[in-house]
Amino acid sequence: MGVNTKGIKKINSDMSRPEYFNLSGFELAVYSSKGSRPKGEKNEDSCGFISPSPSQVAVIVSDGLGGHNLGDQASKIVVNTVLGRNTNRRRPFNSAQVVSKMEKAHQRIIDLKADAGATVVAAVVEGNSLWFYSVGDSLGFLMSKKGEISYKTFEHSVVGFATESGLMAEKEAQQHDQSNIILNALGFSDSRMESSFKLAVKAGETLILCTDGLTELLLVDEIREYFKQENLQESVDSLFEQIKVSREKKGVFDDLALVVCRVKDSQ
Repeated sequence: MGVNTKGIKKINSDMSRPEYFNLSGFELAVYSSKGSRPKGEKNEDSCGFISPSPSQVAVIVSDGLGGHNLGDQASKIVVNTVLGRNTNRRRPFNSAQVVSKMEKAHQRIIDLKADAGATVVAAVVEGNSLWFYSVGDSLGFLMSKKGEISYKTFEHSVVGFATESGLMAEKEAQQHDQSNIILNALGFSDSRMESSFKLAVKAGETLILCTDGLTELLLVDEIREYFKQENLQESVDSLFEQIKVSREKKGVFDDLALVVCRVKDSQ
C-alpha cells in the first residue's frame, strides 16, 4: 500500500528567507543561502526533510567542502542519497538504512574522483524515539520545551575537540584561525560516522540541524535562546533577522543550511 509522503529538499539553494511546513505530526522550517563568495558561485550546502507519516520524519543538512572541487555536488549527493531522489515517493522512509545510505553517499563522492567531500548531520524521529547521525562539523541538537539542550552532536574539527575537552571556550573556538579545519568528512578514505544511541523525544521538543555557516555567526547558547518561545515561525524569523545582521557585521561569511523540526502534540 502506498504512502503519501511529504518532503522538501533545498539543493544548493539561495533562499531569500525561511520556508515553513505545518504537517500533522511536525512543524518544520528550512533555510539555505550562499555565502559571500563571488557572484555566480554555487551554495555548497544542501538540506531537506521527508515525513511519510505523522509519527516519522527524517531531517538532514550537508556542507560540501569549500576549497575542494565539486563541493556543491558532494552535498547534493548526500541529501539525495539519504532522503531519496524524489521526496514525494510513495513508500515509507526506512530509517534502518540510514547508515548504509551514508556509506553509499560516501562512495558516490569518492567516485567523482575530484577530491570532493561533505559534512553531514541527519536525524530521524520515529514515534517517541530519535537518532542522530553525523560526519564532520555540521551540528545537530535536541532542545526541551524549556530551552535546555538534552543532546548535541560532536563536531569533528580541531576546535570541536578543543571545546569538547574543555581546552577552549566556544567563543574562542569561533574566532580561532583553525576554526575551518575539519577532521572528518564523507568522501575521504578515513571518514567515520557517529550515531547516537536511541533518544527519547517528546511533544514540544525541537530538533535543530545546521552547517557551520550558522555556528560561525552565533554560539549554540545564542541559537537556542530563539527557540524558547512557543511559536516556531516567530522563533525562526527572529533567528533569520539575526543571521542577516551577523553576516553584515562579519563581512565575509560561509554558505548556510538550517533545518528546524518541532514535534507536535498529535505525534
